Amino acid sequence: MADVSAVVIGAGVNGLVAATILARAGAQVQVLEAADEIGGAGRTVSFGHGYRAPLGPDTLPAIASDILWATGVDLTELRLRPAAHSLSVTEGGRILSRHADRVEDARALAALDRADADAMPVFEALLSRLAARIRPLLFAPLPDTATRAGVLTRPRQMEAALGALEAQETADCARLLVQSLRDRLDRSFRSDDLKGLIAGRALAGVGRGPYAPLTAAHLLRPWLGSGPCVPATGLMLDGGLKALAGALARALAEAGGSLRLSAPVRGLTLANDRVTGAVLDSGEEIPADLLVSSLDPAVTLSLLVEAGAPAGDLLLDLVGEPAAGAPVRLAFGLDRRPGFALLPERFRARPGLLHLSQSMASLEAAHDEARAGQVPSRPWADLCVSSDGDPGLAPAEGAVLTATLYPLPQHLAEGPWDEAAREGLLDRITAEIDALSPGFRNLVRARAIWGAGDWDTLIGAGTTGPYQGDLGLERLWSARPLPELSQYRLPVRNGYLCGSGVHPGPLVLGAPGYNAARRILGDLRGLRAA
Repeated sequence: MADVSAVVIGAGVNGLVAATILARAGAQVQVLEAADEIGGAGRTVSFGHGYRAPLGPDTLPAIASDILWATGVDLTELRLRPAAHSLSVTEGGRILSRHADRVEDARALAALDRADADAMPVFEALLSRLAARIRPLLFAPLPDTATRAGVLTRPRQMEAALGALEAQETADCARLLVQSLRDRLDRSFRSDDLKGLIAGRALAGVGRGPYAPLTAAHLLRPWLGSGPCVPATGLMLDGGLKALAGALARALAEAGGSLRLSAPVRGLTLANDRVTGAVLDSGEEIPADLLVSSLDPAVTLSLLVEAGAPAGDLLLDLVGEPAAGAPVRLAFGLDRRPGFALLPERFRARPGLLHLSQSMASLEAAHDEARAGQVPSRPWADLCVSSDGDPGLAPAEGAVLTATLYPLPQHLAEGPWDEAAREGLLDRITAEIDALSPGFRNLVRARAIWGAGDWDTLIGAGTTGPYQGDLGLERLWSARPLPELSQYRLPVRNGYLCGSGVHPGPLVLGAPGYNAARRILGDLRGLRAA
């Protein structure tokens, strides 16, 4: 492998995972990052007066220990912690709490509804068992669904995955994979507040409401990793994804790889239907035997088409398909940490994740409004004092509060997401937070909003947002992003995709980069054997 050179575009988690695995296998790897900071969709950005905000997320996706082991990153060196509790403020102003501690969580659920408290362990056990059976499919090569044989393979893989379960469990699992969230949650719980909280968290990044078929399977997301799992509240990493990216960058350097910041790629070079390198904005050409892109697939295909590759039809299939579930991210730079008088006193100092939640009916209505190009009357909002885990985000004594909103339309029916529309949404959310934390609006020294139209500039995500595509199961399980690209290979030799736009998407942290690296190493072994 020492005679193989590789250029990896993008220093997000997936790009760094792929780069580090290739470097540890002996390849000469160089990572090119357009921004002046690593982290990709998890990096921080300045928004004025000395404040910085993480682009997201506040809690981590599922973690697979195998991925970190393959990169040489020691999980114990990361300051990973469960969010001690997550709090939900319902439409009626009721406070619902979930807790990392199982005894405390059961006590809180019993105060809400004794039957629901009894049902929760049964419900979570089912999800855990099903996730354990499905997990290997996230790391198994996707069948080539561009062929008839490949189309038939995926159902057989799913059947084999469920084969070890008891008959009743198999039936329960099969139902869960096709049900709506409403149908699944109505079978298990009575409290509308609890069902709304569970559904809202499951639908993050999903462009459809809880009444839609196939949405119940998103309940599995917290369970799909092989590392720490705290489904009630989620896992947090001090320093955010930027801290993990930093650990990966150190592992890359130890393996002999290199990393260049402020090195945006403007083009690719081709010869004889093969990628031969990348061209920077400066005009510098960087030759390479392999090109591995963690950018959005449509952005990468655009570079190929501009270089003369016959990828126009594939590009047309992807361009103009915005991610219906892409979030909008807000940030507030504050004079000091806000208090939350509405919350019970023991939660005020460090509330963890705070949800402005809804019933399932309201969630469905919000998705209907978003599909019609309207800002929902009450979008779901996840609030987090991000500076709790990363004090360097704010000046001394200050704080940064971030909010993630969904569902929101990518395009407004009445016009563009211009300054007036953005300021209007910021004003609305400021008022809602002020109702929870009186005086909040007077603490704000800087604020910002990132959403439709911003993700491409921030992280090279085209029109698809930070997830590089919708999280609908029809794409996640079989053909992400397209059948022709589901093998991580670009339609030219020696070119590959490794970002969240390929299987299995952002379900497991770093999994697309891990899978792509294994595909590349397998291809190289095959070539050498031939």
